[in-house]
Amino acid sequence: MATKDLQITVATRLRQAIRQVSIFSSLSSDGLDEIAAIAKVETFRKGRFLFRKDDLADGLYIILRGLIKITQFSHLRKAKTLAILGAGTFFGEMAIINEERRSASAIVLTDAELLKIEKQDFKHLLADNFDITYAILQQVCSRLRAADREIEDHTFKNIEGRLASKLLQLADQFKSNDGNVSDEFIALSLTHQELADLVGTNRETVSHKLGVFRKEGSVKIGNDRKLRILDREKLLSWTRQ
Repeated sequence: MATKDLQITVATRLRQAIRQVSIFSSLSSDGLDEIAAIAKVETFRKGRFLFRKDDLADGLYIILRGLIKITQFSHLRKAKTLAILGAGTFFGEMAIINEERRSASAIVLTDAELLKIEKQDFKHLLADNFDITYAILQQVCSRLRAADREIEDHTFKNIEGRLASKLLQLADQFKSNDGNVSDEFIALSLTHQELADLVGTNRETVSHKLGVFRKEGSVKIGNDRKLRILDREKLLSWTRQ
């Protein structure tokens, strides 16, 4: 393939990938070209820190492929995972908008391909495009609502309720039906420690509570660590206790 044809193919693929991102989905072809001109594609291996809490903000990241974990660490190095983000989502905007340092760490959970828009380019984009600014504002509000629900769970629910609520949330976020609408896989593999970091407890507690859920028939865990929800109503009952 000629170099020019290859460049056209890469540019077309990049525009298609950008259109899959919710905040850019309504852009015209010229708008997509504008984003493609200022964004660069970067690949990262599993386990890489993209940035750490208190780092200076250098840009906005958009996930094309893979999973990113947003995490807080205590002074004793205990972890609390705030979110797991997949393809089509963005992160890193808050520290740019409010001119503060990073409020959490971002870790590559699986090998990933990201778009990065440098800080100044992102600020110019916000200033020049109302639709993108409004879409980002909507996403930020959604995340604030999710944070409110997380606070509510930790305040009013026991461990079983918090774990059940998190499993249902992950199922909605990463759902994969396996030909049977009554069975749904959480289409990502998480260790018991990673689940514990999401729920805010320890690995032993998560292992025990998952055993309770398995025994009652609400979930099943495969050898690949992917979890199948067999009975949503049974899990929901735990969130109401």
